Amino acid sequence: MMKCLGCYKETGANYCTPCRRALFDAIKIGSVLGFNAPAANNISVFQQYSKQLSISGVQLKYSLHLEGNQLALTDKAGQ
Repeated sequence: MMKCLGCYKETGANYCTPCRRALFDAIKIGSVLGFNAPAANNISVFQQYSKQLSISGVQLKYSLHLEGNQLALTDKAGQ
């Protein structure tokens, strides 16, 4: 059994049904993102996606949107 990536409850999938419904309109989403994590050689790409984003907290945040059943970086209309 795995834990839901949204609420950490035991589930048989990446996200439990309530979290999938709340976060992604019930679309099944994979747990592997289709892009590499920020690093020294690509940080400028990530900086363009966080220019107009304001979420409190210390860690870096990036805006994502749903493309089919995958999450993708976006500079506007993030979800």
